[in-house]
Amino acid sequence: MKIWQRRRAEMTAAQEAMLKAFRHIGGFRGDSKLSTWLVQIVMNEARLKLRRERRIRCESLDEIWINETGEHSPREIPDRKETPSKALENKQLRARLRVACDALSPPYRQVFLLREVGQLSVQETAEALGINRAMVRSRLFRARLRMRQMLSALVA
Repeated sequence: MKIWQRRRAEMTAAQEAMLKAFRHIGGFRGDSKLSTWLVQIVMNEARLKLRRERRIRCESLDEIWINETGEHSPREIPDRKETPSKALENKQLRARLRVACDALSPPYRQVFLLREVGQLSVQETAEALGINRAMVRSRLFRARLRMRQMLSALVA
């Protein structure tokens, strides 16, 4: 996608998000800042646009394909299936991650899962756990450090 097309798509996503926010301002509960609410709407709109673009990106199998020599040739279709070796590698990696995550003490595991897996913000994580943001950052730092240590021991 060309830069100007991407910028245009980003702009339309932002514009659509602002229109949605304006239409649904009555749904704003005030649990967070208005700016946080608006950013979340913009992010959701951008994700929706990306999903739509991914669906549209397809190549016609009926299209005539001419190679470098000018001859007609069949279009090569890449095999996107996961190879057995890659599947095994991913399965082993998931198992190692699960072992390392289970070994974390509960306060660190909760913060790690909410931030890294659930992709909650620091503020949302703090609210969910009933702790302050500084504690979330501290626990996340320690959890990541501990995960790094455990995973390096498992890999070595």
